[in-house]
Amino acid sequence: MRGNSTLATDVNAGQFYLWSSTRAGVDWSVSPAGLSSNGYDGHIFWDAETWMYPSLLAQHPDLAAGMDAYRFQRLTEAEQHATATGYTGARFPWESALDGTEQIPPPTSINSEGLYEQHITADIALAQWRYYLLTADKTWLQQQGWPVLSGAAAFWASRATLGSDGKYNINGVTGPDEENPNVNDEVYTNVGAMRTLQAAVQAAHVLGIAPPAAWSTIAAGLVVPVDTALGMHPEFSGYGNQLVKQADVTLLQYPWGYSTSPKLALGDINFYVPRTDPGGPSMSDAVNLIDNAALNTPGCASYVYTERSFEPFIRDVFHQFSETRTGGAFTFMTGIGGFLQEFLHGYSGMRWEANSVQLNPSLNGEIGGIVLHDLQWRGRTFTVAIGQQRTTVTLQSGAPLPIHTPAGLRRVVRGRPLALTTHRPDLRLERPGSLQSRHREQLAAGSPGAGRGRRQLGHGLGAGVGPRHADRPDRRPGDPDPHGHAAVGTPVAALAGAERPAAAVAGGRAPAGELRRPDIEQRPHLAPGRGRDRPRRTRARHPAPARRAGAVRQDQGHRAERDEAPAAAGADRHRLRGVSGIVGGA
Repeated sequence: MRGNSTLATDVNAGQFYLWSSTRAGVDWSVSPAGLSSNGYDGHIFWDAETWMYPSLLAQHPDLAAGMDAYRFQRLTEAEQHATATGYTGARFPWESALDGTEQIPPPTSINSEGLYEQHITADIALAQWRYYLLTADKTWLQQQGWPVLSGAAAFWASRATLGSDGKYNINGVTGPDEENPNVNDEVYTNVGAMRTLQAAVQAAHVLGIAPPAAWSTIAAGLVVPVDTALGMHPEFSGYGNQLVKQADVTLLQYPWGYSTSPKLALGDINFYVPRTDPGGPSMSDAVNLIDNAALNTPGCASYVYTERSFEPFIRDVFHQFSETRTGGAFTFMTGIGGFLQEFLHGYSGMRWEANSVQLNPSLNGEIGGIVLHDLQWRGRTFTVAIGQQRTTVTLQSGAPLPIHTPAGLRRVVRGRPLALTTHRPDLRLERPGSLQSRHREQLAAGSPGAGRGRRQLGHGLGAGVGPRHADRPDRRPGDPDPHGHAAVGTPVAALAGAERPAAAVAGGRAPAGELRRPDIEQRPHLAPGRGRDRPRRTRARHPAPARRAGAVRQDQGHRAERDEAPAAAGADRHRLRGVSGIVGGA
C-alpha cells in the first residue's frame, strides 16, 4: 500500500486474522468471530459466504473450498429442512453448526431469523458458483457444486408464487436488513433467488444437463420493484422510507451483479447511505465503496467510504475489528472480509466471468497505490498493481490470461505485462450543487489537509475520523478532530439535515434511534398485516475491548478497562511485515 502505511497495516492484520481462522483441506466454515472467541457460539451464518469467502477465494481458493465443502456435507439436512417447511430442494438454516440443522435460539417470536431470513440459501449458491467461475473445476462442479446449486434452485422455484399479474413473488421473508422482518418481495432476497436460478441453469449447461424450464421462467418473472419517482429500488413491498440496519439494496450491484442502469444503481447508493443505521456493522460502507468505484462516480466519496468502513471499528493494539462502533463480536471476521473486498474487488473492479477476469481499476489521491499479490484464476497466478495513473497486470504463471477491460478483451502472457488506465474519479469535474461537489467544497474549506484530521461528507452522512499518524500518536478513531467535530465511533455521527438531540454533543453519544433525518422514520415499518413491534435479538452478544488510551488490562469474561496513562508515540502501531497478501511496498 503506497502512501498509507496505517491502512496497509490494518489490511495485513485483517488478512492474518482471517487466514488464521481456517486452513486448507477441511470441510468446515468460519463463524463471525472466527477462532478468536465464542462469539455467536461459533455458528455459521451468511457472513461466511457473503463477506469472508470472496476475500479467501481471490488468493487462496484452497482455503475457500472448505466453506463450500461444509455446506455440501450438510446438504441432506438442508433437503430435510425444505421438506419439513413445505418446499422442495434444499433450504439451508440461517444459523448452522455441526449437524446442519437450524440452531437459532428460541423463541421464534423474538429470534425470527430462522423462519424468515431465507436468503442464506441464495448466498450459499452464489459462493458455490463463484468457486466454479474461478477454478473451472468440472469434476468438483458435478460432484459437489451442482447438488448444492440445483437444490437451492429447486427451493426457490417452489418458494416463488405466481401472481395475477403474471409476476412471481416471494412473500414472508427477511433480508439483510433485519430491522424490517417478515415482508413481501424483499428485493435482496428476490434478486438472490433470481441469480441462483440463473446460475443453476448455467451450471447445468456446463455439465450437459437439461435444467427444468421453469427455472428460467421464474427467474425472468421475479418481482424487482423500482420507484421511478425516487430513482431507486424499494427494499420491499410497502417500504416506508425508514432506517435500515445494514447494506441490503446496495448489495444488488455487488456481489449479485444485478443488471440495472448506472443511474438507478447510483440512486440506490444516494438513497440508502443516509438511511443506514450508523450503529450497524462496518460492511455497509465496504459495499458502498465497491459500488461507487464500479460506477466511477466523480468526487472523493470512495475513500470516505473506505475510512468509514474500518477506522471506527479497529481496536488497538493488534488492529482487530469489532462488530460495531461500540462492541459486539470480536475479532469480527465478517467486517474484516468486507474490508478486504474493498481492495480485491472495489478499487480493482475485479469480477470473475465465464471466460475471463474483469478489471476496471480506480484510485484516489489518498492512496498512492495498491498491489494485489498472487491472485488466482483457473491455474494462473497474477499480480495487479494499481497506480495513480496506470495499472499493471503481470502474469506470474500459467496460460495466457484473458482480461476483460473497459477497452475490450486483452490477453496477458508471461514476460509481457498489460498496462491499463487507472480511473481517477476524484479528479473528474462534478456537477455543481451535487453531493460530490459539496463534499469537495467542505473538505477544501478550513480542513487541515490530507489525512484523517478533517470533517468528511459522503452522500449526506458526514463524520470526522480521527487520525492515527505519528504527529498525533494519542489520537484514536472516535476522538474529536482538531476542529472539535464529532468523529465516527463513540461520538455522534451526524446525518446531513438530521435532528440532533440536545444531549448529543461532540464527544458524547446519542441514544439509539435519536439521531435521524426528519423524513426518515425511527421505528421499523412493517408491511400491513405483517406482525407487530417485538423485541429483537441483537447480533452483538459479546462486548469488544474498549479503544486504548494506553495499555489495556483484560480480565477474563469482562470488558477491557482503559489505562489512563498515555501511550508512547507509535506504541500502538505495530507493523506486520513479510505478509504475502493484498498490499505491497513501493
